[in-house]
Parts: sequence; C-alpha cells; structure tokens
Amino acid sequence: MKIEHKSILLNILNHRSLAVFASILLLSESVMATVERNPMKIVQLTTEQQASSQAAERVYAKGAALFKQGTAESKQQAIALWLKALPLWQKASDQVGEAKTLLGIGRVYSDLGDQQKALSFYNQALPLSRAVGDRRGEANTLNNIGLVYSDLGEQQKALSFYNQALPLYRAVGDRGGEATTLTSIGLVYSDLGEQQKALSFYNQALPLRRAVGDRGGEATTLNNIGSVYADLGEQQKALSFYNQALPLFRAVGDRGGEATTLGNVGGVYSALGDQQKALSFDNQALPLFRAVGARGGEATTLNNIGRVYADLGEQQKALSFYNQALPLIRAVGDRGGEATTLGNVAVLERNRGNLTLALANIEAAIKIIEDLRTKVISSELRTSYFASQQGVYEFYIDLLMQLHKQQPKKGYDQKALQA
Repeated sequence: MKIEHKSILLNILNHRSLAVFASILLLSESVMATVERNPMKIVQLTTEQQASSQAAERVYAKGAALFKQGTAESKQQAIALWLKALPLWQKASDQVGEAKTLLGIGRVYSDLGDQQKALSFYNQALPLSRAVGDRRGEANTLNNIGLVYSDLGEQQKALSFYNQALPLYRAVGDRGGEATTLTSIGLVYSDLGEQQKALSFYNQALPLRRAVGDRGGEATTLNNIGSVYADLGEQQKALSFYNQALPLFRAVGDRGGEATTLGNVGGVYSALGDQQKALSFDNQALPLFRAVGARGGEATTLNNIGRVYADLGEQQKALSFYNQALPLIRAVGDRGGEATTLGNVAVLERNRGNLTLALANIEAAIKIIEDLRTKVISSELRTSYFASQQGVYEFYIDLLMQLHKQQPKKGYDQKALQA
C-alpha cells in the first residue's frame, strides 16, 4: 500500500493505492493432495489414531470449503472448524495435518486483519513443518510470516522471511510458491520506494504465474505492476495493467483482488484529475472489501474516498471518511496507512485554516514514518524509504513557516529548520 505523490504541495498525500499480493492459498485442493507424509508412520498408526486422522481430515476439508466461499462469516466458521481439527491431528500424532491447519487459521486471521493472531498461529506451524522435513510447508509458513510483517510496515523483517522461503520453493520445484514470494519481495521494494527493483521481481514472477496456470496470481502480479507505473506517474500504463488484472480476478472469484484493483483504478482517475470517476470506482470497491471482511482494504478505500472529497472541496465529508478509516487502520496495525490518513487529515485542516490541528496530525504521521524508517536495517533501503516520504516533510516545513508568520515568537521557525 503506497502514497502517490503529486508534484504540487497541496496534493502530497493523494489517493492511497492498494497494492495487493496473494499469500499462498494453503487450502487449495492441489496443496491438500500433495502434503508429504511418512509412509512408515501411516503403517504404524493404531486403529484409534487412524480414526482420529480421518475425522481430522473431514473437519479440515469442511473448513477449507467454507474458507473458499470467501465471506467474512464463512472465514470465521472455517476457523471454528479448524480449531476442532487441531486436537484430532494431535491425537493422531499427525504433525503435517496439524501444521497445515495452524497455517490455515493464521491465513484467515491475516485476511481479517488480525495480524498478531495470524503470527501466533504461523509461529506454531513453523517448527512442525521443520520437524517432519516438509520444506514446502516450511516455505509457505515463512512466506506468510513475511506477509504479516509487510502488512505491519516492517518491510526489512518481511524481506528476511521471503529470502528464507524463496530457496525452499526452488528446492522443491514449486514454481507457484516461487512466483508468490517473488511478487511479495517486489511489493517490499515498492513500499520502500525502489520501483525499478520492484518491477524486476514482478517481471520474474509473471511468466511463472502463467506457466503454472495461476490466474489469480497472474492478476495479482499484473495489478502490482500497474501500481509501480502509477507510482512512477505513468497513469495510462498503470490503467492498462489494472484492466488486464480485473477480468482475471473476476474469473477466479477473488472479490478482494477485484476490490483492490477497482480501488487502484480509482487512484489513476484521481491522479488524472477525474474525481467523479475515482469516486465511482472507490464506491465499487468498498462493499467488496466489506463482504470479504478485509478491514485493511476497507480502511484504505475510506481514506481514498475522503481524499476525493477533499479534492472536490467537500472538506467536512472528507473528514468524515478519514475518521471512519483511522480506527480500522489502527485495528489492523497498518502503521503506514495510519500515517497516510493522518497526513491527509493534516492537509485538510491546513486548508481549513486550522494550522495547530494540522500540525498535531502531521507530527503524529511523521512519528510513525520515523519509527518505520528505523526498522529498515539496510542503509540503502532506509534512504529509499525516506526519499519516498519527502513530500510529507516538505508539507511539515511549509506548515511550520505558516505558523511562524502567525506567531513569530513561538519558535516554529526553529522547528522548521530542524525538520
């Protein structure tokens, strides 16, 4: 998820794009059919353990069917069933089944925006996959832990987990998993402002997606390539990739992916100055995010709608949408998104003449940005990330100088100099 900066100061915190990436769909039939098991272990199972294993598989399959329905309610129901499957796997001494169930529960919590719970279940799954030598399961878990850290804004940590997953996928010949992780790495670089690097990883992932017939993954990668071009200011190119992604998401029934791309198309039209068209696409995206329980996507879309109303001069309406977005963004732990929305509130309050209120919001945004920057260990990536946020600091300095003109004895000029 990114901020698209326009060239003029008033629009430094513009339409926030939804850069989507698919975590491994661990619940697909192909994955369930290819789980590696120890044949000697199956022979040695007692009758009671075999019965428990069969019962666990039935409960797991019912949960997987509910997960595939894709609604917030069906995902919650899937969690309830998988929690019932866990003790059955344990009773059967089946660590592979236990690991895939923990992984599935983590995936649902991640989809529903509860990243800490997701991380807890992934961290339970990881040692189980390693214990039974299931390298594909280990790679899936490492990849998904990376996704959690990416959603929490800790991009360096995310990159570390992706770089552990990638060689494992290659070792087991899982081109689909490899493509997913390449896409995820691309997204990290994109979020850190390294758009050309991001494009390089997306372009490695795209032919792999197509080779394995993963249309949903192909749509994700096309969408993300579109987001890179949008960040580079090439809006027509971005629109071309979004328009390739959209029918693929619809064909595979991925309403979250469809919503993401609709929101990104809205971002293009906002950047092109057509706010009514932007609003139309955002209003198509919002109910889809709500239907699948994607609180992060819902929050970003509410922020985007607020930005459109701000551009249309409807400041009170804009503020209403920002105020709806903020608690959702905080609930899912999207600190980058929180900084974006706080920045947008700051711009709005500055435009309304509420300079002190604008200052409080932009300083809160900068505090988050500084905190996220310190978590990027690589000096090169830290520099790229900081450069991608320069518009925020320019706005802050400009605001301080406006306050200095109003209140020359308050030391705002010194704060501007420090900034």
